[in-house]
Amino acid sequence: MKSVCVLHLFSNKMVRSFRDVRQEEISLMIEKIRISSSLRVNLSEILVNLTNNVICRVAWGRKYGGKTDFKDLMKRLTRLLGEFSVGSYVSWLAWIDWIRGLDGQLIKREKSVGFEIDRLSIKAIILDVFVGGMDTTYTLLEWAMTELLCHHECLDRLQEEVRMVCKDKSGVSEEDLQDMKYLKAVIKETLRLHPPLPLMVPHESTHDVKLRDYHIPAGTHVMINAWAIGREAATWGPDVEEFRPERHLNSYVDYRGQDTELVPFGAGRRICPAISFAVVLDEVVLANLVHQFDWTLQVESTEYQTDVTESTGIAVHRMFPLFAMASPTT
Repeated sequence: MKSVCVLHLFSNKMVRSFRDVRQEEISLMIEKIRISSSLRVNLSEILVNLTNNVICRVAWGRKYGGKTDFKDLMKRLTRLLGEFSVGSYVSWLAWIDWIRGLDGQLIKREKSVGFEIDRLSIKAIILDVFVGGMDTTYTLLEWAMTELLCHHECLDRLQEEVRMVCKDKSGVSEEDLQDMKYLKAVIKETLRLHPPLPLMVPHESTHDVKLRDYHIPAGTHVMINAWAIGREAATWGPDVEEFRPERHLNSYVDYRGQDTELVPFGAGRRICPAISFAVVLDEVVLANLVHQFDWTLQVESTEYQTDVTESTGIAVHRMFPLFAMASPTT
């Protein structure tokens, strides 16, 4: 099923074919910000709506942006995916999940062994694609804008690069992205500090392994802490907690699974198949936001201060929405 998704949704050819969808939705987003009466923008809401619309059009051929109950379902599902299931680790205590209502909240109908390609399975796969794509993609954009607004020198440098590459252009196209080195560094640094899935999807060892002096039996659950890997001082230096995109400009480390220093998408056979799909959307959206508008937090007024408290769940985004002031450049 992963191969089918890659072939029909996530291959380089298919990602390029969805270019018009991305550009149309970005244009609508820019216009929505531009006509805002107060120009005080709820960036979190705008970014989640954009991601929702793009993925809906790609996966289903139409938008469901007006379905507020659908968004609420997505939030509820991602919260449940982050819940701890006692029965998954101590089988004879599975009754605890039933008593606390976790079993009743999940989206499942029956326990079965094996996998069948039936209507229910197809619906589950579509749900995986949508939830896995929407929540993680908009979370990265939300944290990138948060860090840029808190580090205005980085925002200024990014705007200078984008506006120099796209001089005399009304917007940023995907062809322009290849010349934006600092933009790619900003994306990398955001992924390092704020991986959308801090704890990667659990793995399980298929056979006995000896790692250094430790014996790891078959069936052991393995949790990869991408958040801790990205904040390892021995790898990234004493300023590991600082948002500094410059560290990636002359670095060989990439996030596509070849370098273990940065694994926000995982690595090996279980790496996220939609890296290209997600990254190109994040890059072109972020580039257009800083190209079209000047952004400020107006921290001198407590009304506009932003809170960077993290949420709980399988994907870690901001606990509270990100508000910012947008001033059109033209």
